[in-house]
Amino acid sequence: MNAADLLAIWERGRLLPPLRRARLLCALDSTDAPADAPPDRLPIGATNARLLNLRRSLFGPDIAGIADCPACDTRLEIAMQVEDFLAAWNSEETLRRAHSIEIEGHPLHFRLPTLEDLEAMDANLDAQQAQEQLLLLCLSEPDRTPTPRAVEPLLAEMARVDPLADPQLALSCHACGHGFTLAFDIAAFLWLEIEAWGARLLTDVHTIARAYGWSETDILALPPTRRQAYLDLICA
Repeated sequence: MNAADLLAIWERGRLLPPLRRARLLCALDSTDAPADAPPDRLPIGATNARLLNLRRSLFGPDIAGIADCPACDTRLEIAMQVEDFLAAWNSEETLRRAHSIEIEGHPLHFRLPTLEDLEAMDANLDAQQAQEQLLLLCLSEPDRTPTPRAVEPLLAEMARVDPLADPQLALSCHACGHGFTLAFDIAAFLWLEIEAWGARLLTDVHTIARAYGWSETDILALPPTRRQAYLDLICA
């Protein structure tokens, strides 16, 4: 993807709510996806796998982030690899359309949650109500009302089959030794990187255009190394 194309995605994505934005980004990568599956109907883990592959192609395999220790507020630097997440993902199992688990002698048939499911949910529900609504969307018709004792093992099976649906980081604070887990929202993180990239690129275009009088189209057509070389000359 060239700079002009990604800048157009950045411009479109800024106007979208988070789930629509994730769908937009997911459509840019088709790794391991069935030909007849639109991005919003893929399991969430498959969506995240696509986003990780897109992230690797745009910015490389190394991921750097920060987090605050909940015990002492120390800011921690986090270093990760795209492959750390993809290694736990089984595309063949996750992309199966139907799954089942037997609980207390009763088989429950389900599919995995999708972006379409998340968009269909009522934003005003609390966590418990949202969980119940999501299960109703994902369970096959005869199983629509699982018993309370079936909910936990059913959710655990969904997490096992689709581990990338809700990736968690196991962290330890170097200052106080506190250990904690942190959810990693891949779509939100990638969008923050694209936002920062877009802002930097527009600044670079502005700087070069002022110095040389070139158009945005001409500047974006330059390879990144040559564009940086002109910036270095301007700032010298």
